[in-house]
Amino acid sequence: MWILLMIMFSNPYHVHHIEILGKYNTKAICTTEVQRAVAIKVDRKLSFGCIKIAKGNMVNQILIGG
Repeated sequence: MWILLMIMFSNPYHVHHIEILGKYNTKAICTTEVQRAVAIKVDRKLSFGCIKIAKGNMVNQILIGG
């Protein structure tokens, strides 16, 4: 499983907020969603990325959007 994260920075090296935007079965789909998210122009300093969640790493406890 792949998780799409949005990281919002308040200063160059300070994380203000991390949001889980979605979960995907493949890296390819997650990467496509990263490209779509980056295409949206926003004023804040944001970073988007995919991380892999291996089996047994509390997958059932990840809440999307909450």
